[in-house]
Amino acid sequence: MAGLGTIGFLSPWLLLALAALPVLWWLLRAVPPAPLRVRFPAVTLLLGLKDTETTPDRTPWWLLLLRMLALAAVIVGFAGPVLNPQDRAAGRGPLLIALDGSWASARDWNARQQRLTSILREARLDGRPTSVVLLTEMPRDQGRLEFSAADVWENRIEALVPNAWEPQYGVWAKSMASAENEPFETLWLSDGLDHKGRAALYDVLSSVGDVTVLQGDREVFALRPALVEDGNLVTTVIRPRGSSVLVTDDSLQRRKVALLASGQQQETVDLVSPLHFLRKALVPTADVIEAPLGDLLDASPDVLVFADIGDLNDIETEAVVEWVEQDGMLLRFAGPHLAASE
Repeated sequence: MAGLGTIGFLSPWLLLALAALPVLWWLLRAVPPAPLRVRFPAVTLLLGLKDTETTPDRTPWWLLLLRMLALAAVIVGFAGPVLNPQDRAAGRGPLLIALDGSWASARDWNARQQRLTSILREARLDGRPTSVVLLTEMPRDQGRLEFSAADVWENRIEALVPNAWEPQYGVWAKSMASAENEPFETLWLSDGLDHKGRAALYDVLSSVGDVTVLQGDREVFALRPALVEDGNLVTTVIRPRGSSVLVTDDSLQRRKVALLASGQQQETVDLVSPLHFLRKALVPTADVIEAPLGDLLDASPDVLVFADIGDLNDIETEAVVEWVEQDGMLLRFAGPHLAASE
Protein backbone atom coordinates (compact mmCIF):
# COMPACT_ATOMS: atom_id res chain seq x y z
CA MET A 1 0.00 0.00 0.00
CA ALA A 2 1.42 3.38 -1.05
CA GLY A 3 0.34 6.66 0.44
CA LEU A 4 0.70 10.41 0.63
CA GLY A 5 0.81 11.64 4.21
CA THR A 6 -2.25 10.37 6.08
CA ILE A 7 -3.89 9.00 2.91
CA GLY A 8 -2.93 5.68 1.40
CA PHE A 9 -4.08 3.83 -1.72
CA LEU A 10 -4.92 0.17 -2.09
CA SER A 11 -4.19 0.28 -5.86
CA PRO A 12 -1.61 3.08 -6.24
CA TRP A 13 -0.69 2.08 -9.80
CA LEU A 14 -4.02 3.49 -10.98
CA LEU A 15 -2.75 6.96 -10.10
CA LEU A 16 -0.50 6.77 -13.18
CA ALA A 17 -3.59 7.58 -15.20
CA LEU A 18 -3.41 11.12 -13.81
CA ALA A 19 -0.40 11.69 -16.10
CA ALA A 20 -2.73 11.33 -19.08
CA LEU A 21 -4.88 14.33 -18.08
CA PRO A 22 -2.77 16.91 -20.01
CA VAL A 23 -3.04 14.75 -23.12
CA LEU A 24 -6.81 14.56 -22.68
CA TRP A 25 -6.93 18.34 -22.25
CA TRP A 26 -5.08 18.80 -25.52
CA LEU A 27 -7.42 16.38 -27.31
CA LEU A 28 -10.54 18.12 -26.07
CA ARG A 29 -9.12 21.46 -27.13
CA ALA A 30 -8.12 20.21 -30.58
CA VAL A 31 -11.28 18.23 -31.40
CA PRO A 32 -13.33 19.39 -33.14
CA PRO A 33 -10.94 21.66 -35.13
CA ALA A 34 -11.64 25.33 -35.44
CA PRO A 35 -13.72 26.25 -38.54
CA LEU A 36 -12.03 27.84 -41.57
CA ARG A 37 -12.85 31.48 -42.27
CA VAL A 38 -13.62 32.08 -46.01
CA ARG A 39 -14.88 35.49 -47.15
CA PHE A 40 -17.77 35.30 -49.62
CA PRO A 41 -18.62 38.52 -51.51
CA ALA A 42 -22.37 37.92 -51.37
CA VAL A 43 -22.24 37.72 -47.59
CA THR A 44 -23.27 41.39 -47.56
CA LEU A 45 -26.79 40.21 -48.42
CA LEU A 46 -26.92 38.54 -44.97
CA LEU A 47 -25.93 41.62 -43.02
CA GLY A 48 -28.53 42.56 -40.49
CA LEU A 49 -29.79 39.02 -39.96
CA LYS A 50 -29.46 37.66 -36.40
CA ASP A 51 -29.14 33.99 -35.33
CA THR A 52 -30.84 33.35 -31.97
CA GLU A 53 -28.82 30.15 -31.39
CA THR A 54 -25.06 30.35 -31.27
CA THR A 55 -22.55 27.52 -30.86
CA PRO A 56 -18.98 28.22 -29.70
CA ASP A 57 -16.26 26.93 -31.94
CA ARG A 58 -14.26 25.62 -28.94
CA THR A 59 -15.15 24.11 -25.55
CA PRO A 60 -15.01 26.77 -22.81
CA TRP A 61 -11.97 26.49 -20.56
CA TRP A 62 -14.03 26.30 -17.38
CA LEU A 63 -16.00 23.34 -18.76
CA LEU A 64 -12.76 21.57 -19.68
CA LEU A 65 -11.46 22.18 -16.15
CA LEU A 66 -14.58 20.68 -14.56
CA ARG A 67 -14.31 17.61 -16.76
CA MET A 68 -10.63 17.18 -15.87
CA LEU A 69 -11.36 17.45 -12.15
CA ALA A 70 -14.20 14.92 -12.41
CA LEU A 71 -11.99 12.48 -14.29
CA ALA A 72 -9.17 12.95 -11.75
CA ALA A 73 -11.63 12.23 -8.89
CA VAL A 74 -12.73 9.01 -10.63
CA ILE A 75 -9.12 7.87 -11.02
CA VAL A 76 -8.32 8.60 -7.36
CA GLY A 77 -11.49 6.78 -6.28
CA PHE A 78 -10.58 3.64 -8.23
CA ALA A 79 -7.11 3.75 -6.60
CA GLY A 80 -8.81 2.97 -3.25
CA PRO A 81 -7.87 5.82 -0.89
CA VAL A 82 -7.53 4.89 2.79
CA LEU A 83 -7.33 7.40 5.65
CA ASN A 84 -4.46 6.83 8.10
CA PRO A 85 -3.13 3.68 6.41
CA GLN A 86 -1.03 1.16 8.31
CA ASP A 87 2.10 -0.26 6.78
CA ARG A 88 1.86 -4.02 6.38
CA ALA A 89 3.68 -6.68 4.47
CA ALA A 90 1.64 -8.47 1.86
CA GLY A 91 0.91 -12.03 2.90
CA ARG A 92 1.57 -15.05 0.74
CA GLY A 93 0.11 -18.50 0.55
CA PRO A 94 -3.15 -19.91 1.95
CA LEU A 95 -4.62 -18.28 5.04
CA LEU A 96 -6.73 -20.01 7.71
CA ILE A 97 -8.89 -17.73 9.87
CA ALA A 98 -10.02 -19.62 12.99
CA LEU A 99 -12.68 -18.14 15.26
CA ASP A 100 -13.44 -19.55 18.69
CA GLY A 101 -17.11 -18.59 18.24
CA SER A 102 -17.99 -19.55 21.82
CA TRP A 103 -20.33 -17.94 24.35
CA ALA A 104 -17.46 -15.69 25.41
CA SER A 105 -17.29 -14.26 21.87
CA ALA A 106 -20.98 -13.31 21.70
CA ARG A 107 -20.59 -10.11 23.69
CA ASP A 108 -18.51 -8.38 20.99
CA TRP A 109 -19.42 -10.54 18.01
CA ASN A 110 -20.18 -7.52 15.77
CA ALA A 111 -16.67 -6.19 16.33
CA ARG A 112 -15.23 -9.61 15.49
CA GLN A 113 -17.22 -9.68 12.25
CA GLN A 114 -15.86 -6.27 11.32
CA ARG A 115 -12.33 -7.44 12.07
CA LEU A 116 -12.92 -10.53 9.95
CA THR A 117 -14.17 -8.34 7.08
CA SER A 118 -10.99 -6.25 7.24
CA ILE A 119 -8.78 -9.36 7.24
CA LEU A 120 -10.61 -10.87 4.27
CA ARG A 121 -10.34 -7.60 2.35
CA GLU A 122 -6.57 -7.61 2.80
CA ALA A 123 -6.41 -11.27 1.78
CA ARG A 124 -8.40 -10.46 -1.37
CA LEU A 125 -5.99 -7.65 -2.29
CA ASP A 126 -3.06 -10.01 -1.76
CA GLY A 127 -4.75 -12.74 -3.81
CA ARG A 128 -4.53 -15.29 -0.97
CA PRO A 129 -6.82 -18.34 -0.87
CA THR A 130 -8.63 -18.29 2.45
CA SER A 131 -10.55 -20.63 4.74
CA VAL A 132 -12.72 -19.59 7.70
CA VAL A 133 -13.71 -22.05 10.46
CA LEU A 134 -15.66 -21.83 13.72
CA LEU A 135 -13.90 -23.91 16.35
CA THR A 136 -17.18 -24.50 18.22
CA GLU A 137 -18.41 -26.52 15.24
CA MET A 138 -17.24 -30.00 14.30
CA PRO A 139 -14.63 -30.37 11.52
CA ARG A 140 -15.87 -31.38 8.10
CA ASP A 141 -14.32 -33.65 5.52
CA GLN A 142 -12.04 -35.26 8.15
CA GLY A 143 -10.22 -32.02 8.88
CA ARG A 144 -9.32 -31.11 5.28
CA LEU A 145 -9.73 -27.36 4.87
CA GLU A 146 -11.59 -25.65 2.03
CA PHE A 147 -9.53 -22.74 0.68
CA SER A 148 -11.39 -20.36 -1.62
CA ALA A 149 -11.07 -16.80 -2.87
CA ALA A 150 -11.41 -14.31 -0.02
CA ASP A 151 -14.39 -12.57 -1.59
CA VAL A 152 -16.33 -15.85 -1.37
CA TRP A 153 -15.95 -15.82 2.42
CA GLU A 154 -16.83 -12.11 2.59
CA ASN A 155 -20.34 -13.05 1.47
CA ARG A 156 -20.67 -15.57 4.32
CA ILE A 157 -19.70 -13.34 7.25
CA GLU A 158 -23.28 -12.39 8.15
CA ALA A 159 -24.21 -16.07 8.45
CA LEU A 160 -21.53 -16.76 11.09
CA VAL A 161 -22.95 -16.77 14.63
CA PRO A 162 -21.39 -17.78 17.97
CA ASN A 163 -22.50 -20.89 19.84
CA ALA A 164 -23.37 -21.38 23.50
CA TRP A 165 -20.70 -24.00 24.16
CA GLU A 166 -16.91 -24.11 24.33
CA PRO A 167 -14.61 -24.56 21.30
CA GLN A 168 -13.84 -28.14 20.31
CA TYR A 169 -10.05 -27.72 20.46
CA GLY A 170 -9.28 -31.38 21.03
CA VAL A 171 -11.44 -32.55 18.13
CA TRP A 172 -9.92 -30.01 15.75
CA ALA A 173 -6.37 -30.83 16.85
CA LYS A 174 -6.86 -34.56 16.28
CA SER A 175 -8.69 -34.07 12.98
CA MET A 176 -6.20 -31.58 11.48
CA ALA A 177 -3.21 -33.61 12.62
CA SER A 178 -4.40 -36.55 10.55
CA ALA A 179 -5.57 -34.50 7.53
CA GLU A 180 -3.35 -33.85 4.53
CA ASN A 181 -3.43 -30.06 4.18
CA GLU A 182 -0.93 -27.95 2.30
CA PRO A 183 1.11 -25.49 4.41
CA PHE A 184 -0.90 -22.45 5.45
CA GLU A 185 -0.74 -19.47 7.79
CA THR A 186 -3.23 -19.25 10.67
CA LEU A 187 -4.88 -16.16 12.11
CA TRP A 188 -6.65 -17.17 15.32
CA LEU A 189 -9.39 -14.85 16.66
CA SER A 190 -9.53 -16.04 20.26
CA ASP A 191 -12.20 -15.33 22.87
CA GLY A 192 -9.46 -14.81 25.48
CA LEU A 193 -10.15 -17.95 27.54
CA ASP A 194 -7.82 -20.91 27.99
CA HIS A 195 -10.21 -23.68 27.04
CA LYS A 196 -9.17 -27.31 27.36
CA GLY A 197 -6.97 -28.46 24.47
CA ARG A 198 -5.90 -24.99 23.35
CA ALA A 199 -2.18 -25.73 23.60
CA ALA A 200 -2.56 -28.96 21.60
CA LEU A 201 -4.38 -27.18 18.78
CA TYR A 202 -1.76 -24.42 18.73
CA ASP A 203 0.99 -27.02 18.35
CA VAL A 204 -0.80 -28.66 15.41
CA LEU A 205 -1.34 -25.34 13.65
CA SER A 206 2.26 -24.28 14.29
CA SER A 207 3.53 -27.46 12.66
CA VAL A 208 2.06 -26.43 9.28
CA GLY A 209 2.74 -22.67 9.31
CA ASP A 210 2.93 -19.44 11.26
CA VAL A 211 0.19 -18.80 13.85
CA THR A 212 -0.95 -15.36 15.01
CA VAL A 213 -3.41 -15.20 17.93
CA LEU A 214 -5.62 -12.12 18.24
CA GLN A 215 -7.93 -11.51 21.18
CA GLY A 216 -9.95 -8.51 22.30
CA ASP A 217 -9.31 -6.29 25.31
CA ARG A 218 -12.85 -6.60 26.70
CA GLU A 219 -13.20 -8.49 29.95
CA VAL A 220 -14.84 -11.92 29.85
CA PHE A 221 -16.85 -13.10 32.84
CA ALA A 222 -19.60 -15.56 33.67
CA LEU A 223 -22.09 -16.06 36.51
CA ARG A 224 -23.02 -19.39 38.00
CA PRO A 225 -26.70 -19.92 38.95
CA ALA A 226 -27.73 -17.91 42.00
CA LEU A 227 -28.61 -19.79 45.20
CA VAL A 228 -30.17 -18.89 48.53
CA GLU A 229 -28.06 -19.94 51.52
CA ASP A 230 -29.00 -19.03 55.10
CA GLY A 231 -31.34 -16.35 53.87
CA ASN A 232 -28.68 -14.73 51.67
CA LEU A 233 -28.42 -14.55 47.89
CA VAL A 234 -25.18 -16.23 46.87
CA THR A 235 -23.66 -16.46 43.39
CA THR A 236 -20.23 -17.26 41.98
CA VAL A 237 -18.62 -14.88 39.50
CA ILE A 238 -16.03 -16.39 37.16
CA ARG A 239 -13.73 -13.77 35.69
CA PRO A 240 -10.01 -13.34 34.97
CA ARG A 241 -10.00 -9.88 36.61
CA GLY A 242 -12.19 -6.88 37.38
CA SER A 243 -15.64 -6.80 38.98
CA SER A 244 -19.18 -7.76 38.00
CA VAL A 245 -22.76 -6.76 38.81
CA LEU A 246 -25.60 -9.30 39.19
CA VAL A 247 -29.13 -8.02 38.63
CA THR A 248 -31.86 -10.38 39.89
CA ASP A 249 -35.63 -10.32 39.99
CA ASP A 250 -38.05 -11.45 42.69
CA SER A 251 -37.90 -15.06 41.50
CA LEU A 252 -35.10 -15.62 44.04
CA GLN A 253 -37.11 -14.22 46.94
CA ARG A 254 -38.02 -16.72 49.68
CA ARG A 255 -41.79 -16.94 49.84
CA LYS A 256 -43.82 -17.55 52.98
CA VAL A 257 -45.91 -20.71 52.67
CA ALA A 258 -48.49 -21.52 55.34
CA LEU A 259 -49.31 -25.20 55.91
CA LEU A 260 -52.47 -26.42 57.62
CA ALA A 261 -53.82 -29.91 58.14
CA SER A 262 -56.68 -31.33 60.20
CA GLY A 263 -56.01 -31.72 63.94
CA GLN A 264 -56.25 -35.48 63.83
CA GLN A 265 -53.67 -35.76 61.00
CA GLN A 266 -51.15 -33.47 62.67
CA GLU A 267 -50.83 -35.97 65.51
CA THR A 268 -49.96 -38.92 63.23
CA VAL A 269 -46.53 -40.29 62.42
CA ASP A 270 -44.45 -37.99 60.21
CA LEU A 271 -44.21 -40.34 57.23
CA VAL A 272 -47.96 -40.68 56.93
CA SER A 273 -48.68 -37.03 57.73
CA PRO A 274 -49.95 -35.08 54.69
CA LEU A 275 -47.58 -32.25 55.64
CA HIS A 276 -44.38 -34.36 55.73
CA PHE A 277 -43.55 -34.33 52.04
CA LEU A 278 -44.78 -30.74 51.66
CA ARG A 279 -42.20 -29.67 54.25
CA LYS A 280 -39.44 -31.60 52.46
CA ALA A 281 -40.29 -29.94 49.16
CA LEU A 282 -40.74 -26.38 50.43
CA VAL A 283 -38.11 -25.89 53.16
CA PRO A 284 -35.11 -25.49 50.75
CA THR A 285 -36.75 -22.63 48.84
CA ALA A 286 -39.43 -21.10 51.10
CA ASP A 287 -40.17 -20.08 54.68
CA VAL A 288 -42.70 -22.62 56.01
CA ILE A 289 -45.22 -21.51 58.64
CA GLU A 290 -47.39 -23.92 60.66
CA ALA A 291 -49.93 -22.48 63.11
CA PRO A 292 -53.69 -22.18 63.65
CA LEU A 293 -55.57 -20.73 60.71
CA GLY A 294 -56.09 -17.30 62.32
CA ASP A 295 -52.38 -16.92 63.03
CA LEU A 296 -51.48 -18.07 59.51
CA LEU A 297 -53.66 -15.41 57.90
CA ASP A 298 -52.24 -12.71 60.20
CA ALA A 299 -48.73 -13.62 58.97
CA SER A 300 -49.73 -12.62 55.38
CA PRO A 301 -48.32 -15.71 53.63
CA ASP A 302 -47.76 -15.82 49.89
CA VAL A 303 -49.45 -19.23 49.63
CA LEU A 304 -51.88 -21.00 51.97
CA VAL A 305 -51.84 -24.78 51.67
CA PHE A 306 -54.71 -26.93 53.01
CA ALA A 307 -53.71 -30.58 53.39
CA ASP A 308 -56.97 -32.57 53.37
CA ILE A 309 -58.99 -29.92 55.19
CA GLY A 310 -62.72 -30.63 55.17
CA ASP A 311 -65.35 -28.20 56.40
CA LEU A 312 -64.48 -24.84 58.02
CA ASN A 313 -66.73 -22.94 60.37
CA ASP A 314 -68.39 -19.77 59.21
CA ILE A 315 -65.80 -17.45 60.74
CA GLU A 316 -62.89 -19.38 59.23
CA THR A 317 -64.62 -19.58 55.84
CA GLU A 318 -65.25 -15.83 55.77
CA ALA A 319 -61.63 -15.09 56.74
CA VAL A 320 -60.22 -17.39 54.05
CA VAL A 321 -62.55 -16.00 51.35
CA GLU A 322 -61.56 -12.43 52.25
CA TRP A 323 -57.85 -13.34 52.13
CA VAL A 324 -58.23 -15.00 48.68
CA GLU A 325 -60.13 -11.99 47.32
CA GLN A 326 -57.16 -9.84 48.34
CA ASP A 327 -54.95 -11.75 45.86
CA GLY A 328 -54.04 -14.58 48.22
CA MET A 329 -53.28 -18.01 46.71
CA LEU A 330 -55.01 -21.04 48.24
CA LEU A 331 -53.77 -24.53 47.39
CA ARG A 332 -55.88 -27.50 48.56
CA PHE A 333 -54.79 -31.13 48.58
CA ALA A 334 -57.63 -33.67 48.50
CA GLY A 335 -57.97 -36.52 50.98
CA PRO A 336 -60.56 -38.49 52.92
CA HIS A 337 -61.70 -35.47 54.98
CA LEU A 338 -62.18 -33.26 51.94
CA ALA A 339 -63.97 -36.02 50.09
CA ALA A 340 -66.37 -36.57 52.99
CA SER A 341 -67.15 -32.86 53.42
CA GLU A 342 -69.97 -30.99 51.77
